[in-house]
Amino acid sequence: MAQGGSALAQRWDRTTYILERQPDSPKNALNCIHKQTPSPSSVVSRVFSTAFRLVFRQQLALTCFAEKAMIPTEVWTYMWETGFKLLALAGLLTFVGARLYFQGRVKGVRRVEQRAIRRDKFFYNLVAAAYLLILPYTFGLLELAHLELPLPWRWAGAVLVALGVGLFVWAHLALGRNWSGVLEISQGHQLITWGPYRWVRHPMYSAFFLLAAGFGLLSANWIVGGSLLLSTALMYGARVAGEEQMMLEHFGAAYEQYMRRSGRILPQLWNGKNQPTNSPSAEQT
Repeated sequence: MAQGGSALAQRWDRTTYILERQPDSPKNALNCIHKQTPSPSSVVSRVFSTAFRLVFRQQLALTCFAEKAMIPTEVWTYMWETGFKLLALAGLLTFVGARLYFQGRVKGVRRVEQRAIRRDKFFYNLVAAAYLLILPYTFGLLELAHLELPLPWRWAGAVLVALGVGLFVWAHLALGRNWSGVLEISQGHQLITWGPYRWVRHPMYSAFFLLAAGFGLLSANWIVGGSLLLSTALMYGARVAGEEQMMLEHFGAAYEQYMRRSGRILPQLWNGKNQPTNSPSAEQT
């Protein structure tokens, strides 16, 4: 026990010496975090992910250094940015995973009418390419476009991403096998007016705008945010009118009534008539 205490004291003295000699050097502080903190046991290493171990090391370093030294601003910045990048990557993987899952569920559905397939696929791929920009951001390849945003804005972005993913999944669950990535009508197509479709006709577009704004704030990167917002706006402008025209032609008066009591991407909270019906909506995003 005495030997263990002596070893910890020596480690503390070396850590304090490094920080007091060059407290403004992020390189020395990061080396201290990496070298002077004890590694988790082999059992824990096998159980927990690399991301958790990174957070573990950072928090242990902060606890050890709080009373003896001021952590340089550059180190704090590095820690925050690492956390935001991990959150952005987690949000992207969750979003893509959900889309792939629901896309697999509609395989084999028979389509009876299709329109503007090439145009729809172009905008679909444009939005997908914008989301892929999150990957180089997480690896530090888009630092030239970094914006100095306050931390509350960054956290607000994380909340928007979570809301966007949640709304996206909710809309998919409501649509079921009526969903399609392009303008088309499937056999036995239904007009969905429950779930988020009770209030808005195109909640997936609402989710895409939430995600675009959220990832833009979370990343504090104008290339990521600008690309997502622009591509989403272009897709929305090019497709939504055609989608509603197809729904009107297919469902007629039922869709007209539905349009009067619901908003496109924002709810008509003042209407008071947005009650669900048993009418046999579809959405293509």
